[in-house]
Parts: sequence; structure tokens; C-alpha cells
Amino acid sequence: MLPHHRFVDTGSRSIYGKTPLSSALEKSFPPEALGSVTVIQDDKPLTSFWNRTLPKDASIESQGRLSKTETMFTGSLLGVQIFGMTDIEFYALSCKGAADLTLKLTQHWKAAFRSMLEFQAIDQSAPLRSFLLNLNGQTGLHRRM
Repeated sequence: MLPHHRFVDTGSRSIYGKTPLSSALEKSFPPEALGSVTVIQDDKPLTSFWNRTLPKDASIESQGRLSKTETMFTGSLLGVQIFGMTDIEFYALSCKGAADLTLKLTQHWKAAFRSMLEFQAIDQSAPLRSFLLNLNGQTGLHRRM
């Protein structure tokens, strides 16, 4: 990074995650929300964004060494400094710690909405910070782990 570029902390913190499409998720999550982008927001405000990603057949490119990936939902739980811990504690979270925090923060949500988090792939969870970066007078949103 060049020294004259400045980061502007937005105060936003999020926990990134992935949830595989499973029969248990299909039974519990609202079916109309399984087809595309889903946004859930409460009054804290705590917002959850989820996007369905279609499987890719990696076996073609890897010449059979990798298999076809499963349908996943990628998303994040976004809040503005409401996670109840310091930045040092937040960014030190393990994958399991980040996944557990999503469940703790959403314990007041309806069970159907929480199921996206309950069935998440724990090893795919990570704390993130959003910040702005000024490049030649233009500001863009960037994320850093």
C-alpha cells in the first residue's frame, strides 16, 4: 500500500460464512428465500446477507482430481460495532468462535431465519472489517480479514 493512501474505518464489522444447501436447510429455511439473494435485518441493526452460489464442476479443470462442488450460500452477518468485544478480541476469533458468535447474536431471530447460521460450515466462518480507501480522489468500499 502506498503511504499517501488512507483507510477510513466505517465502523462496520461482519462475520463471513458459508452454508451448504442440505435437505435440513431446505426444510427449515423459507423456500422463497432459497433461490437468490436474501437480506434479513433486525432493529439493532444487525443485517444478514446470503447469496446462493451454484455448483461448479471442478473435475473438468482439475482433470478429475477435484469433484463437483456443492451448492452453497455465502453471506455475512453485518453490524456496526455491536459485537460486544474489542477489535483485538473480534479479529482473534477462531472459525468456531465466529460461527458461535453469529448464533449468539441472532438468538432472538425466528428459527427459520437462524437455520442458515445453524447449518453453516464452521470452518468457513471469519471475522471481517469494512473500510473505505481513497484512491486518487475516489472512495471505494473494501474488506479486510
